[in-house]
Amino acid sequence: MIMLALIFCHSEFSCHSEQGEESTRYCGGRFFGLWPQNDSKNNLGSLLNKALICGFLLIQLLCLTPASYAAQITVAQDNSGDFSLITQALKEAKSGDIIYVKPGVYKESLNIKKDNITIKGAGFSRTKIVSDNAFAVKLKKIKGFSLTGFFIKTKTKQGHSAVLISASKALITHCVIMSEPDGYGMYCNKGSQIDISNNTLVENQRNGAIRLDSSCKAQIKNNIIVHNSFGIYNKDETGDIKISYNNVWNNGQNYRNAKPNTGNISADPKFIDYKKENYRLSSTSPCIGAGENGINMGAKAKLDFSISAQKTASPSTPIIKSKPDKPKSKPKPKALAPAKLEFSYKLSGINEAGKVKGGDTLNLQVKIKNLGQQSTDKVQLIFD
Repeated sequence: MIMLALIFCHSEFSCHSEQGEESTRYCGGRFFGLWPQNDSKNNLGSLLNKALICGFLLIQLLCLTPASYAAQITVAQDNSGDFSLITQALKEAKSGDIIYVKPGVYKESLNIKKDNITIKGAGFSRTKIVSDNAFAVKLKKIKGFSLTGFFIKTKTKQGHSAVLISASKALITHCVIMSEPDGYGMYCNKGSQIDISNNTLVENQRNGAIRLDSSCKAQIKNNIIVHNSFGIYNKDETGDIKISYNNVWNNGQNYRNAKPNTGNISADPKFIDYKKENYRLSSTSPCIGAGENGINMGAKAKLDFSISAQKTASPSTPIIKSKPDKPKSKPKPKALAPAKLEFSYKLSGINEAGKVKGGDTLNLQVKIKNLGQQSTDKVQLIFD
């Protein structure tokens, strides 16, 4: 919401509009011709005239601010996307952006440092993140993050994890997560808020599949958690932990300081080929239809995504390629649709006589509809 304060003194004015940290506009001056010059300060009709003029100017000011939307960035190892590495895309991305990762094996570690980034892979059978680092995906003090559709495999030391979520809010879904030989699959701490849904956590043999510390709030649902040293471990026995519709089986200890809720089972998931890391479900798997609302438990092997060409990002950093390609022409920016503007006002602060005196305040409420979004803005008139 744009907050405005218009301070009036005689026929002079100043206005200040702020939208976020990076978009600020100022205006100031004196009206000639439009602004009433010889009116009484306490005349209500004159006040409304001034208010309507201010409202018109407010609409014009809002029209100068372009609409924004999330950019879509593609990552592809065959150089058909914007970048060839996920880390390059993360460096370019801004809050709210979506990174689509095409099939391939990406040997890198993702250190998430920006809020509200979404990364979508093509499913665990087609898109893999393989890391020799202490972590494959790491978040610290991130307000929002989403990761979908990857096989995440890392070689970690004891106490480290394939996915580390610290003091952050995150959604992890449709991923296979494996930490070899000594780490955790997922380690969440410092009050993190996490949604772990439809994942397959296997072969986290040393430290276990999911560890929760320090009053985390977690929803653990529709997962397959098998062949780990432990399944779900709530170290401090604190936090708001909901465990439902999971298959937790054949772990050294299925639940440790964690109480399962409804819909959980413990049975051989009957993967297509466990030894070859083919974690698709066979036709006789007990996980088929056993998830919440009758969906399958575990991660999907293939995920499809469509990318809108008109919203694809145009990163400033080029793709790193072994051989230079011919430069591509930059797409022309798409023209913004005309804004639909509605103006209305609500007055308060006038005494029963319809007059004002020095120090009184007149409040004007303005509603603007622009590109499907409505903004209610406040204008305040102060009289001397």
